[in-house]
Amino acid sequence: ASEVLSQLPVWTRSIPAAQALYEGMDLYDQGRYGEAWVKFRQASRADGDYLEAQYWVGRMYYFQDRYEHARREYERFVYQAGRHPRIGDAIKEYVHTYEKTGAEPNDLLALYAGLTERYPRAKILNELTPAGWVSNRCWLWTRSARLLGDLGRHEEATVLAARAENLLTD
Repeated sequence: ASEVLSQLPVWTRSIPAAQALYEGMDLYDQGRYGEAWVKFRQASRADGDYLEAQYWVGRMYYFQDRYEHARREYERFVYQAGRHPRIGDAIKEYVHTYEKTGAEPNDLLALYAGLTERYPRAKILNELTPAGWVSNRCWLWTRSARLLGDLGRHEEATVLAARAENLLTD
């Protein structure tokens, strides 16, 4: 048991932070996002290094369509929590905050490329694949290919789509 415990991550040592987070999770499960946001903020304030709380603050902004606020929270999370189990979810939602607010295509392509390079193997939930997830690289290459196709840059789109397809079949 001591060997296993020594290998488990410690998200916070603050009991008030953990309590607020779990109260927020209960409210989230009930669809009470505004109230959950308050609890997640309390958890984040109780322990400023509690990445799980930070993720959930961003997620509550996201669920309330407050994409600019969500983006700031996700950005901090994404660039601080590269090994966190929720990194794939955060990347997906972070990208959506740009897409849903009408970011310029070239800015999106740069965002996709940067996140692909930084987190190529992060797992992105994708119910359409047999495994139930795809790599961040595959997910972002697919998005890039679609956007390049929309821009009439068909050769580049075809190359990226083929790379993404190869990752799915490997």
